[in-house]
Amino acid sequence: MVNKKFFLVTLLVALVSTSAAFGWETRINLSPQGGNPRRLYRLEFNRGASNVSQYQADTSMAGIFTGAVLEPQGTFSITLSHRRLGSARGANALIIGTVALTAGLGPLLGLPVLRCEFRLTMRIEIRDSANNVVFARTKSERYIRTSNMYTSSLSRIRDSDIPKMSRIYSRLLNTFRAEINAEANSINNRLRAQSKETAVNTLYNELAAQLPTGAALAVLHIGGPDAGERSAIRFAIENRLVNSTRRFTVLDRTNLSAIYIERFNQMSQRLDSATIVQIGHEIGARFIIDGDYSTDGSRRTLTARATCIATRRVYGSASVTF
Repeated sequence: MVNKKFFLVTLLVALVSTSAAFGWETRINLSPQGGNPRRLYRLEFNRGASNVSQYQADTSMAGIFTGAVLEPQGTFSITLSHRRLGSARGANALIIGTVALTAGLGPLLGLPVLRCEFRLTMRIEIRDSANNVVFARTKSERYIRTSNMYTSSLSRIRDSDIPKMSRIYSRLLNTFRAEINAEANSINNRLRAQSKETAVNTLYNELAAQLPTGAALAVLHIGGPDAGERSAIRFAIENRLVNSTRRFTVLDRTNLSAIYIERFNQMSQRLDSATIVQIGHEIGARFIIDGDYSTDGSRRTLTARATCIATRRVYGSASVTF
């Protein structure tokens, strides 16, 4: 009998603790209305920056993320809050009328005699892979609750408030979804740009860690379907090598003959090993870095390798998908 009582007490304490740990925000039912085309790149829910649950977050973003991008391109967070503004207009008249009609018994009967006004607020943020804010909006709507004079805490959220507040927050959510959908192209471009920069940084870190400090090297060529993209990636890798604390000696590609420069501008594939060794000797490089990037729908894979001119073998390599 004692064990049974102990079990019931423990269960009650656990339920109370669980209720305290999860606030009213996680009880809000976020129900978006209407469909949205899948236009936004996939994002990861930032639970630490939010006060809603994973289920609420998944429901909020249902139908927005495109299936073409499997890897998250950034994060999103959702926060809900409320603030009591004071008594709503008409509260005094309601008190007087109620008291008069009930001969002073209104408060004792629990009839509504006070109207409290709240400001319900929702904030949604989208951040790229470097935690830069890409989209951040805050929206609010008024909520009026009628209470009796003996309510212990006018600011405390009660069970009866949850359904009404859920409808308001769902309306705010629908507005957010419409705005995100309308701005999807702009948001995606910023997410993708940072994703590419992060991918280049990751590729550089992996490759540079395999090379000896102070080595003379050159970033020769990056293959790929788009000439502008090839050039941008090559310059990005070269810039990180120049500014590296490893004190690499980065040789300028302009020291090559005009024939090679023109050839690189036209090439979309990787260089063959014989050409790499020949060019390495011509410009005095110990290592030659080349690579390529490929696309599969919205996904891109960037690879790079460092060839040792003396041994004619690949000294190090790295690959990243974004």
